[in-house]
Amino acid sequence: MGAEGSKRLEEADAVKHLNDDEKKDLEGVFAQLTTKEGDTKHKPDNTATFDYKAFKEFSKSILPDDISHRLFEIMAHYSGSDDRSTANRLALFVVASLLVKGSHAEKATILANLGGETTGSGAIRSEELLHLSCTLISAAFNSKSLNPRASVWGGKDPDSNRRLARVFLDNASFQPTDEEGNFIFNVAQLEEWLEKNPLVQRLFDAVFQGCFFSASSLNHVDSAKAAMGELTENASVDVKQPLLPHLLRQHVSGPSAEESAAASLLDSSSVLFLNDHLPAKHRHIWRQLFTSGRDGESFARLTKEITGRGPTVLIVEDSNGYVFGGFASVSWAFSPKFVGNEECFLFTLKPRMAIFTPTSYNDHFMYFNQGQQTIPNGLGMGGQHDYFGLWIDHEYGSGHSKAHPRSTTYNSPQLSKEEDFKIEKLEVWAVGLPVESQQVSGSVLDKNFDVQVLMELFTGKAVSGLYEPKVVDDDDDDD
Repeated sequence: MGAEGSKRLEEADAVKHLNDDEKKDLEGVFAQLTTKEGDTKHKPDNTATFDYKAFKEFSKSILPDDISHRLFEIMAHYSGSDDRSTANRLALFVVASLLVKGSHAEKATILANLGGETTGSGAIRSEELLHLSCTLISAAFNSKSLNPRASVWGGKDPDSNRRLARVFLDNASFQPTDEEGNFIFNVAQLEEWLEKNPLVQRLFDAVFQGCFFSASSLNHVDSAKAAMGELTENASVDVKQPLLPHLLRQHVSGPSAEESAAASLLDSSSVLFLNDHLPAKHRHIWRQLFTSGRDGESFARLTKEITGRGPTVLIVEDSNGYVFGGFASVSWAFSPKFVGNEECFLFTLKPRMAIFTPTSYNDHFMYFNQGQQTIPNGLGMGGQHDYFGLWIDHEYGSGHSKAHPRSTTYNSPQLSKEEDFKIEKLEVWAVGLPVESQQVSGSVLDKNFDVQVLMELFTGKAVSGLYEPKVVDDDDDDD
């Protein structure tokens, strides 16, 4: 068949999984890489090559230098030339196709070469994998897939990416193989690790799709727009799950969604971590209901803002800097009984990230009460009366997290540094489609809410139909 015929077959095999728009994108990338500075009349030349300097300049907005250099070395290897200082069109198409369309095994091979001490060694130490995971997280937030959603949260905590990356490594079931506690992952073990960490693969895809392909060719219809059918409980709609949610503002008179995110306890990594553990139907839209920094340190105000608002994420920072909270799967409502279901969970974000899901030991998922004489007044999740996995007292400012050694409901340890803690900051985010409040007249939104949300999602402007809810007196009649 000859060398040329072999190359054509190799290229055909590499690009068979790419759609026409993706192929067109790669042609544009190749033209950009092979265009010399000042050449305004460049014509495509399939025999041209490009060097690392050109690739580094092309990829610098997403990839750090060490990763772009390793990736170029991989492409130079696929070029099949003794001169490893350049790469060709075939190598670009093959590697880009493997990065975004490859199997777990193919992506694992590239991971080993991207992060390992020696390109081509086919192995990577766990500390190197931790560093590579941190790099992928940071790079994903710079990609077309996640930016500008990631930028509104920002990187408030420089260690947050590493804590998330540590979660990924903790999911590896392998034992250390050296005195420093490292494990040497071979390609087969990396493949198994990828299968156990679907979020890692989604970050991997976000990085390299964003590097090589335009947003339009990725078929990334905004998940919040596409999900309106699902969010209105049309379960037949199949929607690509977002890594980060779209943000809505709660009230026209209040801060913008971006301002709420910028002032939040959460940053991009923690939102990514939490959103990935929410039920799929609640991942598309978030809106802030309460923050003590804006709304004051008041249990009454907290109660007003979160009652009847649907599923919520509650986050607490204690006076020792620990950050933790819980996901409530149903609306908060006063009751002497525990409510909720097995979708609820507790979590920690700092000093480490972890999720604690129900054990089936009991159904003490959520508790919310006020004005009682014989039972606790406040907000709690897990455990039992006066011994909650997470408790916010009705006399705002204090709470507790009790576990000796674990909470019975969620198998959670003590979330705060001290069992009885002081609240430094507290915030609550509603997740999923805004629901009609059970404590206000009418809806939180006007009747044409779906239209209004779509307008905001497409225009980026505030939904004019949002309004401050009016509290209804218990003795108001229906007329």
